[in-house]
Amino acid sequence: MLYNRAIDHHFSLAPLIQWRALPRPILWERVFGRSAPLAVELGFGLGDYLIRTAAANPDKDFVGVEIDWFLIRRTLQKLTTAGVKNVALVQAGAPTALHRLFRPASIERVWAMFPVPWPKARHGKKRLFSKPFIRLLNSRLVPEGEASVVTDDQAHAQWIFNEGIETGFRVRSEIIPPQFGTLYEEKWKKEGQDHFYRILFNKLEHVPIPEKEEVQLQTRIVSFFRMEDLRLEPMKGGATVVLKETFYDPIQERAMVRVIVIEADFSQDIWIEIIRKASGWHIRPAKGCGMIPTPGVQEALDLLQGQIIENNRDGPSDHPG
Repeated sequence: MLYNRAIDHHFSLAPLIQWRALPRPILWERVFGRSAPLAVELGFGLGDYLIRTAAANPDKDFVGVEIDWFLIRRTLQKLTTAGVKNVALVQAGAPTALHRLFRPASIERVWAMFPVPWPKARHGKKRLFSKPFIRLLNSRLVPEGEASVVTDDQAHAQWIFNEGIETGFRVRSEIIPPQFGTLYEEKWKKEGQDHFYRILFNKLEHVPIPEKEEVQLQTRIVSFFRMEDLRLEPMKGGATVVLKETFYDPIQERAMVRVIVIEADFSQDIWIEIIRKASGWHIRPAKGCGMIPTPGVQEALDLLQGQIIENNRDGPSDHPG
């Protein structure tokens, strides 16, 4: 089917949750304006199955998690056309969303349709439904909550089943016919596949995993700074900090440094400013960059301070941010 760009100009952004600007974890009762059972789809693609399921269950609330803006945009348009009100969308990776946006034991049901199988052995770490992730999933489900994964790949299905052992779930697998009408299911059907694999997780016991830590960031200060003190090379500590680009305004005496902060389950592309004040050059996250205050961001400030000090042999001082 050809994509009609004309329809893309008219849709509501109301279902899209600006989660970086809200207190976390999200109070979904406030988002939906009611207390109702909560269901989550991880990687909703073009959104058709999510919207159909929500429309058929108006007494429940649904959150779709997706990283790709194109897919989110298409789903927002479909939600506007369908008039479905019990769906909210989140632009985030699945581990980030479960770690940061949902309280423990708050979700009734989770499902994922055709996650990327990453069949090559060297790509194993990219597969979503690893044992640590399944334990995280358990921690966010209510008692007796359930989750399911559907895949076209038998080896992937067996891997997910094996990863689900000893995660607090009863794990089952089954072969099912096409029935969901998703983009990838239709693709595999056209290529002749007439069955798929579903792995079912029923929660038996709770695995406690708290929400991810956020910190009170501490601004760092150096007494002397020159742009040549910055080297665009990766810096490593507990997190990896990659410096991408820099700008300097000599009138405001302000440097802007774009960095990617890579932590175990989360990465951020943010701007850090180095600005001259009476007490010295302050190193801090720039306002408006949508930053989540994690230990990795603090480490980025610390590493930038250390790099500057190493180059000009200055001594560090701290100031609370």
